Amino acid sequence: MKKCQNCSFENSDTMRFCVECGTPLPDAPIIVNLGNPSNADTASYKSTETQSGGKGNFGNFPNNFSNIPPQPPRGSKKKTFLVIGGILSLFLLVFVAGAAIIGYNLMKDEVVYNPTPTPAASATPDKTTPTKTPKSPTPTPDDDDDATPVPTNKEGKAEIDKMWVDYNVTEGGKKGMRIHVKFTVHDLKGVDSYLAIYFEKENGDKLYTNNKTYRSKDGQVAVFKSLKPAYKDTVYDDAQLFIPYDEFNLDKGKHNLQMDVDVIYENGDMFKHLRNYDFQYEEG
Repeated sequence: MKKCQNCSFENSDTMRFCVECGTPLPDAPIIVNLGNPSNADTASYKSTETQSGGKGNFGNFPNNFSNIPPQPPRGSKKKTFLVIGGILSLFLLVFVAGAAIIGYNLMKDEVVYNPTPTPAASATPDKTTPTKTPKSPTPTPDDDDDATPVPTNKEGKAEIDKMWVDYNVTEGGKKGMRIHVKFTVHDLKGVDSYLAIYFEKENGDKLYTNNKTYRSKDGQVAVFKSLKPAYKDTVYDDAQLFIPYDEFNLDKGKHNLQMDVDVIYENGDMFKHLRNYDFQYEEG
């Protein structure tokens, strides 16, 4: 400990001036006034602290410096305010953008598209194109004399695109053949008519049957599919007809036969002959 020579206050060994009165302690440097070296008297001079008056700036300082709080780092409050301000600005921008999007969606006019459907040049009506073969064949056109005939002074317009046959098909307990026809008819919209298939020998001789379900007016073996085109140009993708083998009434052996495929009016008059289809049949 260093004892002050002026006030006898006990100071720490590390102190160079008395914290009580400000007097320089032993080993403390003496500040000499060099302004007048001829009259220098080291004993008559005090330190700069004593010249400021007695205890100087140290007289009221406590001797325990542990209670003095540390000085906060410079700029910490400013940085805190900048961070908080940045966060608030970001939230404000998000809020404004969301409000703008919501307002735009609420204010914009709703656009409703209601295009007028345009029918295709060749369409297949759902009601006239079967998706599967009916369980019972279409009845033969009747011989009703009161039916109003459709004028047939000119040949109608129709063409067949494709024709194929499924052989040895069983339907209604009878074995026979299922015929598929893809064809197009023109200018027959709303007219009751038939797809008719007549069976005959290769030389043109007709096959006959007594079964009214599978015969024409004159008794020829035939099957019919009722039509009523829904468009001016109507396409039938897959018109299906079934004929049992036993309706051919042929002797045992191989026979060269053909199918005469036509579109006819309801009264039986010809609208358009489509094609002849040759096939071979063998009776066991």
